[in-house]
Amino acid sequence: MDMNSGLYVDSVSYSNNGKPILNAVFLKCERGEILGILGRNGAGKSTLMKVVFGTVSASYKFCRIDGKIFKKGYQTGEIAYLPQRHFLPADITVRSAVSLLTSKYRDRLLRVPIIKTYYTAKIGQLSGGIRRFVEVLLILHHDAPYVLLDE
Repeated sequence: MDMNSGLYVDSVSYSNNGKPILNAVFLKCERGEILGILGRNGAGKSTLMKVVFGTVSASYKFCRIDGKIFKKGYQTGEIAYLPQRHFLPADITVRSAVSLLTSKYRDRLLRVPIIKTYYTAKIGQLSGGIRRFVEVLLILHHDAPYVLLDE
């Protein structure tokens, strides 16, 4: 195993209003590996993912993908992130979302029955469960080799 390969996150520290949430957190994941982060509510799991993705700023972090240092994961094109809450705008169609978020695996996604069924529907017209399922499918068919699922 090459020590510079994969997603490498080290020394993540984050505080909220002076309360430490994350302290010296380390994470390493290879392409194709599935890694779960377990903890109680409020333990910092979501915060860690947001720090890695780049939507929350940590007081300190060191992150790299395949040896290349990055500050915001979303800028690399190597990390996709599914937040806890809906992230797709209500007024776009499933077709538009598929077009925007997938390319490499688009043909595979378009064969999924639920995508075929709701392809022309607006995201906001879907039930909460269907909408979430569509979001999960879109993220899992994203081109990024690393996918963060905050569920």
